Amino acid sequence: MRLRLFVPLLLTLAGPAGASALEGVLVATRRVTPEPFELTLPAKVGLLEAGEERVLAFEVPGRLVHLAAEGASVAQGDELAALDAGLEKAQVRQAEARLREARSELTRASGLRQQNAASEKAAESAEIAVSLRQAERDAARERVRRRLIEAPFAGVVAKTHPELGEVVAAGTPVLELIDSSLLRLEVGVPGYQIARVVEGAPVHVTVPALAGQRLRGTVHRVAAAASSGQHLFEVEIHVNNPPRTGTEARLETGTEARLETGTEAHLRPGMSAHARIVTRRMDASIVVPLTAAVERSGERVVFFVHEGRAHAVAVDGAPMVGDRLVLSGALPYRQVVLRGQHHLRDGASVRVDPSVLEAVPKRAEDALAEAP
Repeated sequence: MRLRLFVPLLLTLAGPAGASALEGVLVATRRVTPEPFELTLPAKVGLLEAGEERVLAFEVPGRLVHLAAEGASVAQGDELAALDAGLEKAQVRQAEARLREARSELTRASGLRQQNAASEKAAESAEIAVSLRQAERDAARERVRRRLIEAPFAGVVAKTHPELGEVVAAGTPVLELIDSSLLRLEVGVPGYQIARVVEGAPVHVTVPALAGQRLRGTVHRVAAAASSGQHLFEVEIHVNNPPRTGTEARLETGTEARLETGTEAHLRPGMSAHARIVTRRMDASIVVPLTAAVERSGERVVFFVHEGRAHAVAVDGAPMVGDRLVLSGALPYRQVVLRGQHHLRDGASVRVDPSVLEAVPKRAEDALAEAP
C-alpha cells in the first residue's frame, strides 16, 4: 500500500528525465472551451444623471392657474403650467371675429370686381385688411401661448416651485422636467488607462440598488484633457433605462432578467452605478488560472496536454483578469495542466490522473465578474 502511494509521488518528483522511463510525468488537467470574452477596465463608480433635464419658466408675469403634479409622466407637447389668460383669450376671439369680417368683405369685393362693379383698388384694400386682421389674430394667439408652458420632451415632472394662485414673475423657475429614458453616467479614468477607451465602446453597468443587475451602456464622450488637479479623464456613458414595470425586462443584449410582477426595475437619477468599460472583445478565448503558469528559459508558459505529451505555450503577452490569464481561442489544445506543471518541459511524456480536477471550468464571464 505504501508502495502504491509512493510510486506516483516518486513519478511526480522525478522530473521529466526520470519520468520518461516510467510512463511520463503525472499531471492533473482541466478541459477548457473557447468562448467569447470581453476585456474591461477595473470598475469605475459614478452617479446616474438624467439624459436631459430642463428648468421651465414663463416668458411673462401672471397668476398661476394650472400646474402639473410632481412625479407626473408627460408626453411632448403636454400642458404643464398656465397663467390666467382670460383677457388674452378674449382678445383672440375679438381678433378672429374681425378676421372673419375682413374675409367676408374680401369675398364681396372680389365678386364685385369680377362684375366690374367695384374698382381694383377696393379689392386690393380688402386683401390688405385680411392680412392685417390675420396678423392681429396671430399676435393675440401668441400672447396666450406665452402664458402656457408645454413639455419640450417626454419625461417626468421632477419638481415644482410655486403654488397655484401665486403671481409668478417672468423668468422665475416654475418646474423641472427630466427625461430618464436615457441616463448619463460620468466616471473618471486615469491617464494610464485612457488610451484604451474609445467612443462607442460597450460598457457593463451594474447598479447596487437593483441587486447588481447588469445593464448595457455605451461610451458617448471621452474628455480631450484630464481634469485639473485630479489627473482623471472624464468619460460620459449613456445607459438605456429598462422598463419601469413588468414581469420581464431585457437588461442586456442577449440576456433576459426575470422580475417579480410590479417590481420597479428602472433606473433613477442619483443612483450609484459601477461601470466596466470594454477595451477589447475576443470572439474566442481560453481562460486559465494564473497558477498554471511557470517559468521556462526566462519566459512564462502554460502547459497543455495533447496526445500524451506536454506542449508549452508562451503567455507573457496574454491579458490578465484578476487571477486568470486570457489566451487566444485559436490554440489547438484543450487540456490545460493545473498540477504537475513545475516538472514539465515542452514535449515531455505525461500521464494524466483523471480523478483530479474534472470539474467543468468556470465560464469566461464569471471570471470577468470576479476581476477587481
